[in-house]
Amino acid sequence: AVLVENGVNVKAGYVTTEEQFDEIVEDIISFEPIIVGFTTVETQFKYVQEIAARLKEKYACMTVVGGTHISLWPQAVVEPNAVSLDCGMRGESEYAFLELVRKVQKGEDHYGVNNLVFTDPKTGELVTNPMNPQVEKLEVIPHPKTDIFEFQDIINTFNTAYFHFNRGCPYPCTYCSARELGLQYGPLKESIRRRSVNNVIEEIKLTVEMYDMSPNTLLFFTDDLFTLSKKWLYDFLARYEKEIARPFWCCSRSNLASPELFDRLKSAGCRTVM
Repeated sequence: AVLVENGVNVKAGYVTTEEQFDEIVEDIISFEPIIVGFTTVETQFKYVQEIAARLKEKYACMTVVGGTHISLWPQAVVEPNAVSLDCGMRGESEYAFLELVRKVQKGEDHYGVNNLVFTDPKTGELVTNPMNPQVEKLEVIPHPKTDIFEFQDIINTFNTAYFHFNRGCPYPCTYCSARELGLQYGPLKESIRRRSVNNVIEEIKLTVEMYDMSPNTLLFFTDDLFTLSKKWLYDFLARYEKEIARPFWCCSRSNLASPELFDRLKSAGCRTVM
């Protein structure tokens, strides 16, 4: 959405099976991009490496990898199987990636862009640039550009529309990436940022109007801790129940659970809490 808002021509897609790889490569080539970006967690990285290798055999472009895995393990870009990936981007990179795109479009040196990780062409060693500060006011980021994605297909397949509103988590669970991602920017409590209720309600309304959804299509709010702030949550639920009134699904944590919380969620249309 940040790229599109700034006049960049963007195409997005997702991969679910290895059988798609050749089709994805041909689709990319037909779009004629100067930059191809991938996002990945650790278990997906080997597939990103393979797609990038197939692409580079047929087409000259810059390949960039971002997401959880590269943010937490930037060394992955210097692995032998990652030679087809030109660089990576760590952390929250909406605006760092826009800067990279602009420099590549103009043919300028891009190696000084924040958040970038790459192999030094002279020494072969990993270079890890500083990161931009995390985005404090999430409302500055435009709503997701779901219309360039296969969003209707996802709704049709899973009878679910997906949303993500807030960032950060205060809990130090060692099994979760949120802890380490947050610590890259400072104390965990400072990683928590919430969009305003007005901004969130606006996105839901725009999305519901844009796509074909049955009355029982679930809206899935995928925030790790959708119920963390009782004030924010109850303000949201009051608006949601009055203005949207659709079934939804959300995430919580056992120490936040209470009969009052579940009664309020249910009243507003919640069907499942994960």
